[in-house]
Amino acid sequence: MVACSRSSNRPRASGRIVRPSQRTVGEVVTDWLTAVKPALDASTWRSWSDYARWYVIPHIGGERLQALNEPVLLRFYAMLLAKGRVKPNNDA
Repeated sequence: MVACSRSSNRPRASGRIVRPSQRTVGEVVTDWLTAVKPALDASTWRSWSDYARWYVIPHIGGERLQALNEPVLLRFYAMLLAKGRVKPNNDA
């Protein structure tokens, strides 16, 4: 019982408590892309931004980051594999 008590207190003692947040995956990805843009080549940033807009944001962008879990990611990966990561047709 003492071991459980110690292990449950370990994150607090190490300062690793994560405060509750309502931020979504889409918000975090968008903020991250903005933050890294100055450090990347334009083509790299554009490619990452496109992938985020085409795949991540439409499918899991509305998920709360703190609620993101393995089943959500596995469904996302399965969808990408099934659809072949087909880019949307922006010429239509």
